[in-house]
Amino acid sequence: DLQDILPGVLEELRKSLHAYCCYICLVEPKTGELNVPCFCDASGPSTLIPPQILQGPQMEGIRNALRTSNPQHISASGGQEGYSTEYIPLRHLSIIGVMVVEFHEPRKDKELPDLLESLGGQIALVIQNCRLYEESVKERLAAAQRVELLELIKEVDRLVLTEMDIQKGFEKI
Repeated sequence: DLQDILPGVLEELRKSLHAYCCYICLVEPKTGELNVPCFCDASGPSTLIPPQILQGPQMEGIRNALRTSNPQHISASGGQEGYSTEYIPLRHLSIIGVMVVEFHEPRKDKELPDLLESLGGQIALVIQNCRLYEESVKERLAAAQRVELLELIKEVDRLVLTEMDIQKGFEKI
């Protein structure tokens, strides 16, 4: 299940990159709406998503990454604060979302964008596989329910036919 896998993946990613936080913004396949299933910061993974995630500059970076299919980088420094945010499109046949990684300080690693794109591709594959698995489980359950319903109809038919035969027998007597 995607909800079981994503928190651990995001926590490992955040720790490995020494990031402030990271999250994935997914495009819902049927509606096209954006959804953030898990958010991960120093306090650990959470399904309680800070409201500012889908507003302002974060949303602009997410939308740009979705629109252009290219990674987006935003870096700023001023006064005592500096930050860096990476927006990585998650692609598997098509774009399925954006991975966002935020750092407290501007990052100048030349390898970071390539590393994040590679990780994004792997994460997209995991997400797509989870979605396909969940879909196949639903289809199998629906098929099993149809078989049960057909068996019930068959049993009702048998009972009705048996009842009709009994009635005919009584009429002959």
